[in-house]
Amino acid sequence: MFNKIEELYQKPIIKDPISNDFICPVCGKKAKQYKTIEEHMSKQDCFDIKELCTGTIYEQSALDFLNNNDYNLTVGNFRKTKIYRTVMRFVLYCFYIETTPQKLLDYLKSNKKNKGQFISLLLSYESINVRAFRRWLQNNESEQIDSEDFYYKNLHNIKNDENFLKSALLKGKISVNFVENTCPELLEQMSYGNYLVICDFFNGVD
Repeated sequence: MFNKIEELYQKPIIKDPISNDFICPVCGKKAKQYKTIEEHMSKQDCFDIKELCTGTIYEQSALDFLNNNDYNLTVGNFRKTKIYRTVMRFVLYCFYIETTPQKLLDYLKSNKKNKGQFISLLLSYESINVRAFRRWLQNNESEQIDSEDFYYKNLHNIKNDENFLKSALLKGKISVNFVENTCPELLEQMSYGNYLVICDFFNGVD
């Protein structure tokens, strides 16, 4: 999915030979200045999200997410709603940072500054600090991280690849407390560089 989006924005900017307007090859937006379209395309958010996501696991994940949060929609009804683009952008972002929509929503709800309704919360994801979110996952591990499930599904990689373990800890896929209690030797045997990265992360060093 993300490779497809990247490919869309690798297309060259079009110049209309009659009007001399510059045109976005993805959505058709026009402007007199090349830089305007260049900046527009750099955001990579003007693609037809419904065309790209219809029938995918991303769309099904978005539908499940909505219906677990007091909606009652079929996939057909979801595609007709005004919130389709907003919800799909939120869900795609969650896949991109390797978390679930519910975890990110819970994090947004936990911020006392976020007083908005459901859709307003989804729109606020663009302003989050991903590292702060992942530290929040670790601080709320009992509700947010199923460490035991992840551990046994990825036991070989966890025990034999310290970079895999480091990544899992930093992304909140397994809790540091679980590792310390279950297999502390993995942290003790970790290279100094990786151990330092983990320490900086938990100490709030960005």
